[in-house]
Amino acid sequence: MSPAAPIPVPQTTTRPIRPTSPPQPSAPQRLPRPRCVPQCAATTPRRDARRAGTASCPACTAESAPRVPHLRWLLGLFARPDPIDTAQWRRVRASLPWIERLDPDRDDRLRALTAGFLHGKTITPVDGLVLDPDQRCMLAALCCLPLLEFGAEGLHGWSQLIVYPDAFRVQRDHVDAAGVLHIEDDELSGEAWDAGPLILSWADVCADIDDPESGCCVAVHEMAHKLDMLDGAIDGTPPLPRDWQRAWARDFQSAYDAFVTQMEAGLETAIDPYAAEATDEFFAVCSEYHFSAPQLLREHMPAIAAHLQRFYGESPFDRAVV
Repeated sequence: MSPAAPIPVPQTTTRPIRPTSPPQPSAPQRLPRPRCVPQCAATTPRRDARRAGTASCPACTAESAPRVPHLRWLLGLFARPDPIDTAQWRRVRASLPWIERLDPDRDDRLRALTAGFLHGKTITPVDGLVLDPDQRCMLAALCCLPLLEFGAEGLHGWSQLIVYPDAFRVQRDHVDAAGVLHIEDDELSGEAWDAGPLILSWADVCADIDDPESGCCVAVHEMAHKLDMLDGAIDGTPPLPRDWQRAWARDFQSAYDAFVTQMEAGLETAIDPYAAEATDEFFAVCSEYHFSAPQLLREHMPAIAAHLQRFYGESPFDRAVV
């Protein structure tokens, strides 16, 4: 009897729990340096060789399973989302420091994107968490913040936002080169599944709101992964025009290599050391800094800051409250 084929597991990207103190240099270690090679639209998308992982939430497995479209879902594709009530949007703006700094045009765009998110996505609180309508709107707005220039196309390919009360645990397994199976437990503040849900810790979202210039924004981090996944390759390069994609890949690879060299030398780094994990995490972490500490990013990684300024638009914290 031939051995059973392994069950495929969706690719995921993660954000560890929010650091409680400023990043400290890690001990020197050899880290992988995958290349950010630009792709042509006609080529077959590449897939990173990533460790298989199974999230602890049953909703994740359900999200990744094939679904048969039903009439209500099909009708929803053609329905216009209800606009967000002015009073509610005013409350959401007052609660989110990033949004209250937007100019009127970008504020209108974000409001429309948020309405589309609430219309097209299911927000599922788990483990006893209860979210009121304003909190759901806040989550949707934070997830749409990185889409102000990219547009609603950045929401394609997934349908569910799962929200835990606090950091959540996942179990992952991988087989090393010697054929030994390793099982690890990770505690995460966020996770993004390829063609599956986006998962956030509500406690970490609230911590980001309370300290919006800390360099941490888990919703932005996971949405950066979702944008990265749109072209089929999780490599830190989202879908871009070809010439820009080449320049992006070149500059991000150069900055990533320099960052890893700093880490290997045990030097203190300006941004979260987690950015050295892989090129896709480097992009996601730098995206957090664009929205929450843009001056720091511009000072230490000017080429990266310029690309993200073009991709995301002006950082709210580059603009005074009006």
